[in-house]
Amino acid sequence: MNRPLVIAHRGLTTAARENTVAALLAAADLGVDGVEFDVRRAGDGTLVVHHDAEVAGLTIGDATLPQVRNAGRAAGYEVPTLAEVLDAVGDRVLVDVEMKEIGHEREALDVIRATCRRDDFVVTSFHPSTIATLRALDPRAHLGLLVGTPNPAHGLATHLGELVDARRRARRLGADFLAPNWRFVSSGALRRVHLGGMAAWVWTVNDPHLMRTLVHDHRVEAIITDHPALALRVRDEAAAHSRGHAVP
Repeated sequence: MNRPLVIAHRGLTTAARENTVAALLAAADLGVDGVEFDVRRAGDGTLVVHHDAEVAGLTIGDATLPQVRNAGRAAGYEVPTLAEVLDAVGDRVLVDVEMKEIGHEREALDVIRATCRRDDFVVTSFHPSTIATLRALDPRAHLGLLVGTPNPAHGLATHLGELVDARRRARRLGADFLAPNWRFVSSGALRRVHLGGMAAWVWTVNDPHLMRTLVHDHRVEAIITDHPALALRVRDEAAAHSRGHAVP
């Protein structure tokens, strides 16, 4: 398999609304290695794929699946369940399941394993307890600890310390890789931190210059991006250059 992996962040959002089956299928059709999406639990226990905690003002955790779907349809899109997403794309591409909340790790893992082979999924989360719980439930699952925020309030020193501490925490929790925000890389922090053999899944990488840097960094196992077509081309160009000919 090509490295680094190109992971479509919430699907191909130029084709359909993020985190919908249509967006995820479009990303698979594009030829990405994987798709990333977010999982939350509705009030009736159904696991749904949605980034925000609310759908058109309706709190997902307080609503039934029919209520969530109706709110989504009123806003112009279909909110899928985790099972529906996996049925659609789980046998086509690797899935990167981000757990947005704690407390439903077992249910999510059961749904994932019912559809995906062990090597066809990873689970990521900002929540240390989620990583620890998943590791206890499945010693062989591929897990990643998310690090950083899209709009940091503090300077590089804080981020550097966070990344170092995250590596230690990730090891203690049983994570297999770190998933740092792209700002760690663009600032050079990732290069100054010893990852201790841990790979990095960097999110959300949209700048072509940064992509070109990351495709040559052996520590970067995956690039998660809003622009998967661009990332695929950058990777292809790097591979072609290493072989001594241009991409047609």
